[in-house]
Amino acid sequence: ASLCAMKPARAFLLAAVLAAICVMVSAQATPPSQVSALKDLYDETDGYYWNHNHNWMYGDPCSNEWYGVICDAARNVTGLYLARNNLYGSIPSSIANLVSLQNVFFSDNYLYSSLPSSFWSLPNLLNVDLSKNRLYGSLSTAVGNVPYLRSLDLSFNGISGTIPSSIGNLRFLTDLNLQRNAFDSTIPSTITKLNRLVVLNLEQNSFYGTIPETIGNMTALQRIYLHYNDLSGTIPASIGNLKSLETMYLSLNQLTGTIPPSIGKIRGLSQIHLSNNSLTGQIPDSVGALTSLTILRISNNNLNGTIPDTLGNIVGLSELHLSGNNLSGPLPASLGKIKYLQDLHVHNNNLTGVIPSTLGNLQRLESVYLENNRLSGVLPSFLQTSTYFRFLAQNNEFSCPLPQWCGPWPGNGACAPCYTDTLVSNPTMCCSYHSSADCDSLVSRSCSVSSCPVLPDLHLCESKPVFSCVDCASAGNDVIGSSQVPHKIPVQ
Repeated sequence: ASLCAMKPARAFLLAAVLAAICVMVSAQATPPSQVSALKDLYDETDGYYWNHNHNWMYGDPCSNEWYGVICDAARNVTGLYLARNNLYGSIPSSIANLVSLQNVFFSDNYLYSSLPSSFWSLPNLLNVDLSKNRLYGSLSTAVGNVPYLRSLDLSFNGISGTIPSSIGNLRFLTDLNLQRNAFDSTIPSTITKLNRLVVLNLEQNSFYGTIPETIGNMTALQRIYLHYNDLSGTIPASIGNLKSLETMYLSLNQLTGTIPPSIGKIRGLSQIHLSNNSLTGQIPDSVGALTSLTILRISNNNLNGTIPDTLGNIVGLSELHLSGNNLSGPLPASLGKIKYLQDLHVHNNNLTGVIPSTLGNLQRLESVYLENNRLSGVLPSFLQTSTYFRFLAQNNEFSCPLPQWCGPWPGNGACAPCYTDTLVSNPTMCCSYHSSADCDSLVSRSCSVSSCPVLPDLHLCESKPVFSCVDCASAGNDVIGSSQVPHKIPVQ
């Protein structure tokens, strides 16, 4: 029966029920403007060729569970999870219609456009990861309009220009990753307003100018990566206020001045990377207070003075790289207390004195680089039975004669040290690698064995020398083989 044939009361009741059903159905559908935005995304990024496009373009995005689309109970789109999905093209400006969007994960795709400024009008964004695409253009000042943004990862793209000063408005931001882009500006001082920021990664761009003096205000910072840029000026003393800092990468810049003693206040610091700058002055004694430190790399600067005895307090240190400076004086005996030390690199300095016997206490050593100093005395016997992977000590002033296990040194009238990776401890055999300072010849020597084995590849030169086994007894225990190799020693 039609509604017209029904009694008025029944007709009214049925109409009300039908209206309620229509409202319920409508409430369970994704808003049309959001559906349209998703379809634009599909079309603009070659959705037909995505790795996964299950259910896309069929039915309602939320109720039909389009791949990677997350919705709330009201059928608003809150998340897009399309990482590593072969998206190819650009992000449409209509994405701004996804007004409830919180999480965008488009990393590892082929997005090759600039980011539409409308993207930053999404008021509820929390986490954005567009890393490892081909995005270009500049970072819009509108980025500062996203009030609750927590993480922003635009790394491994081609974004250029400046970081807008409006970045300082993102007061809830904890993770900012802009590494490996083409930014070519100063670091805005407003970035130091981000007092909740835990990770700041700006490595491998072309940032210039100074590190903001107010960096000490970023008290939540745990990891900072500013290496591979063109930063100049000094390391601010306020960096000592970063009591939560664990990792600091400032290497490969043009930083000058001294290492601030305040660095010793950051007691939780585990890694310091300051190599390849133009730092001067002495290594501050306060570094010895960093008992959580595992890596200290300050090679290739213009540091002078002595190696602080206080470094011996850092017993958990595994890598100590001080090469390529103007350090003088002896190797401190206290280094023998760093029981976890694996790499000791102090080559290319002006160190004097003897190799301290306390280094024999270090059972975990894997490489010791002492070459190009003025070290003297007798090579300690503990080197003979060591388990070093590499021991390099040429161009010093060690006493003659060298121990038999160290072997001869060809082509040098003075008593130069052996250049060997594995020091031979077998008393019946002392075959080992040796080289003159320019690595132009390699020789082998046998003491009391009938034949000399082919020597291992010790990576001393660019090509491998080849030795054949010969009768060492008939050679009178003299040099029995040689091979010419290119003039090349790898820089450590």
